Amino acid sequence: MENQPLNQNGQYNMGTQQPVQPPFQPQYGLNMQQYVPQPPVFDKKAHRALFSRIGLSYFLFFVVTTAIQLAISVVIKITGSDILDNYLALILFSIIPMYLFAAPTTWLMMKKIPVSKPERTKWGTGAIIAGFFVTYFAMYIGNFIGVFLGTIIEELLPWARAATNEVQDLASEGDMLVNLVIMVFVGPVVEELLFRKLLIDRVRAYGELIAVLLSGIMFGLFHGNITQGTYATLIGLVLAFVYVKTGDIRITIGYHITINFIGGIIAVLVKRSVDLQGFLQATESGDASELMMYFAQNMGGAMIMLIYGMFAICAMIAGLALLIVALVMGKVKFAPGQIRLPRGMRFSTVAVNFGMIAFFAVCVIEIIMSFFS
Repeated sequence: MENQPLNQNGQYNMGTQQPVQPPFQPQYGLNMQQYVPQPPVFDKKAHRALFSRIGLSYFLFFVVTTAIQLAISVVIKITGSDILDNYLALILFSIIPMYLFAAPTTWLMMKKIPVSKPERTKWGTGAIIAGFFVTYFAMYIGNFIGVFLGTIIEELLPWARAATNEVQDLASEGDMLVNLVIMVFVGPVVEELLFRKLLIDRVRAYGELIAVLLSGIMFGLFHGNITQGTYATLIGLVLAFVYVKTGDIRITIGYHITINFIGGIIAVLVKRSVDLQGFLQATESGDASELMMYFAQNMGGAMIMLIYGMFAICAMIAGLALLIVALVMGKVKFAPGQIRLPRGMRFSTVAVNFGMIAFFAVCVIEIIMSFFS
C-alpha cells in the first residue's frame, strides 16, 4: 500500500479490482446489496396446538375419572351393595380412578411435550419457613373469599349450596387414619406432581409468569367447587412460584402436606374437642355469665381452640407481612422464557384452543353441579 501512488482524490489507487457482490439470495431479490436479518415468523398455530394438548391432557383426567366412577356406581347399584356407606370405601371410590387411572393417562399425554425444567436453586431454612407462612396466608384469605362468593351465590340462588366445603365436612366425620394417609400424604404428592412438576416443566419455556398463572388457575378449577377452588387457586399460585424459583418439588410437596395436615387433621381434632354449638349459643345469648359457664365446663376444649386460633392469626399476619416485604423489595419477579408470545396473542394462544376450552368447560360444569350436591 505504501508504494502505490495516490490518485487525484488523495486515496490509494486499488487498481481495477471490482467490488465484491453479495451472494445471490432469491428470497431477498436480485438487487439486494446488504443482508438484513429478518425476525422469525411466529407460528401461532403450532403453539396453540401445544397448549391444546395440555388442556386436553387434563380434560381426559376428568373423563377417565368420571367414566370409571360411573361404571363402579352401576355395578354397586345392580348388586344392591351398601359398600359406599363405609368411609374408607367412599374415599377409595373417589381417589382410585383419579390417581391410578386418570393421572397416568394425563402423564402419557403430556410426556411428548418438550421439557424446560426450572434451574435448581437452594433455599435456606429461613426462606422455606417464610414461603410456608405466605402459603398459609394464601389458604386463609382464599378460604375467606371462597366462602364470601359462595354466600353471595346462595343469596342469589337459594337452592344452591356454594358456601360449603364438602371435603372438609366429610373429613370432619371420617376416620383420622384414612385422612392422614389419603388427604395428608397421597393427595398432595400426586397433585404436586401433576400441577407443578408435570405442568410447569412443559410451559416454563413460555416464561415463568405464564407457567405460574396456568398452574394456579388449573389447580383451582380442578377442585370443582367455589370454596375449595378459590383457596386452591391462591395456594397453587404460591406453590407454582416457589417451584419455578427453586426447581425443587420436595418443597412444594412439603408445603402441601403441612397445609393439608393442619386443615384435615389438626382443625378436625380441634373441632371435635370443642362443643361448638354450645359456644355459639353462649355467644349469641349475650349473657356473660352463660359464656363463663360454658368455658368452665369446657376448659380443655376452649384452651385447645384458643391456642389453635392464636396460631392461625399469627401465621396469617406473618404470611401477609412477609408477602408485603417480598413485593416491596422486588423479590417477586418472573423471568421470561425462551419462547416469547407476541403481545395481543398471549391469551388467545394459551387459552383459546380446543383442549383448554374443553378443560375449562368441564370444570365449570363440575362447579355448577356442586351447587346441587
